Amino acid sequence: MAQPVSISLMLDKTLFAKTNTYGYKGYISPNKKITFKAGDYIGTIYSWVEQDNTLFLMVYANTFDYNNHNAIFVPIFKSNLNIPELKEAVDLENKKKQLEADQAKKAVTGPVQFYIEKYAPWIIGAIVVGIALPSIIKTFKNDK
Repeated sequence: MAQPVSISLMLDKTLFAKTNTYGYKGYISPNKKITFKAGDYIGTIYSWVEQDNTLFLMVYANTFDYNNHNAIFVPIFKSNLNIPELKEAVDLENKKKQLEADQAKKAVTGPVQFYIEKYAPWIIGAIVVGIALPSIIKTFKNDK
């Protein structure tokens, strides 16, 4: 199942066309439509807008466009856009959420119970290896 991504994770990321797609130069109007080919650099995501129940990424292709407020508006369709840096941002966000969940669980269950649950498999594994290892070594010595 697809995971929803916060728009805040997309800001300041580089946007590329994954397939042939379109955008609007300056403002959203059919007579300002521009086309991007698959693999084309579109720009850096600055913000987003909504018009007629469609979300658009507000993108600036370069510093000149940014300074002169010449934005490109690209409709958000996952199939036609590629944001390479987004996976890293989503992974980082997921790690933060996991850390927050662990902290909340530690606060509720107490630190001792939390660490026992977290490290019990490793502790049990170390005990089993500690008990079994001498017998394994003794067996190998007897085989020689």
